[in-house]
Amino acid sequence: MAVQQFVVLFLVLVSTSCAQYLHKLTSLRRFSCSRDAREQPLNLTAMSGYWYEAARIPNMDIMKCLNVSVPPTADGKLKLRLEYISTIHGEIHAVKETVSFPWNNFTKTSIFQLHYKTVKMNVTVTYKVVYSDPQLMTVLCGYSSISPFPLFKLLTRQRSMLHVALQCTIQYARHVPQQQQQQHQQHQHQLQQEEQHQQ
Repeated sequence: MAVQQFVVLFLVLVSTSCAQYLHKLTSLRRFSCSRDAREQPLNLTAMSGYWYEAARIPNMDIMKCLNVSVPPTADGKLKLRLEYISTIHGEIHAVKETVSFPWNNFTKTSIFQLHYKTVKMNVTVTYKVVYSDPQLMTVLCGYSSISPFPLFKLLTRQRSMLHVALQCTIQYARHVPQQQQQQHQQHQHQLQQEEQHQQ
């Protein structure tokens, strides 16, 4: 159900002003996180506070109810506090942990590299912020050498995706009249130039 909601919301985002960057992509089918997601400055002041994972693709049942606390500043390292329900090996337990990222050029441009190192594997998963409205939502796209397809996460300020979709629709409704007025003004200007040119 969460995946279906995410897909619907993702399609709404693509068709609205909430995702102007994503709308410019020629095809999500050919979308590559490593190639197509552009670097953007990370504004910790705007992003600080609680974020809730509303959906993820693919939806792997190893973690549920993730929320992330982002600090307003970083001193050498960006420390994100995570709280979630772990369901690894069928065991359910609450987890609180801190994930640290060096405050380097990657992190400062919204690129987060998670390193998983065990006896059997050494993997880096890179997440990039694809779209962010600090008051509403953040869409992350991830990739790694062991995944043939991109990983998407939708983080929201509210636990409910319905609230996010409603806010996005309101933003779109406000944006459309402004955009139509600008287009009308541009059209009027072109007509005036053509009249002047004909005289």
